[in-house]
Amino acid sequence: MSDFLINLQTEMRAPNLLFESWTPVIRIFFATIITFVLLLACLRIFGNRSVSNISIQDVITSFTIGSTISSTLILKEVTIVNGFLAIVLLLFLQFLISKIISKWPILSNYINPPPKVLFLKGDFLEHTMKKSRVTKENIYSAIRSQARCSSDKVFAVLLESNGNFSVVTEVSPGYEEEILKYVN
Repeated sequence: MSDFLINLQTEMRAPNLLFESWTPVIRIFFATIITFVLLLACLRIFGNRSVSNISIQDVITSFTIGSTISSTLILKEVTIVNGFLAIVLLLFLQFLISKIISKWPILSNYINPPPKVLFLKGDFLEHTMKKSRVTKENIYSAIRSQARCSSDKVFAVLLESNGNFSVVTEVSPGYEEEILKYVN
């Protein structure tokens, strides 16, 4: 098989396009298995927060971990130890940020933006919708999928920091105040 691939590359005048040798293939095979097992262990240690609903910090961590894993698996210059260290550091930073936010909630607004009220008591909040790049159809879709009722029975629709919509149909006076503090 390897001779066929090498001959095909030679004919195409593209050396190492399809196959160079078995060494990198074996390296990728074992690096993938080892990195996968180490990542599972790390996510187990750092907990569910690492794979929960995605916030801004989670997106950054996820993309960076994905890039680190791909570099570790494909680039021979990046060892498994180096890739594993980078992943552990990224997960630790995410863990540290979540601890800081839980200790000083005021910092949460700088890391994870507060929700935005897009629809309130039957009215679309056009200014907030425009800033958030949300259409009326997006809001109607959220109402249909979550509340399963008409918009006149919805108290509010919020855009959460993770990009999800929350549809609120019933509120107590205390919870109404909680929602109203997010009206811009």
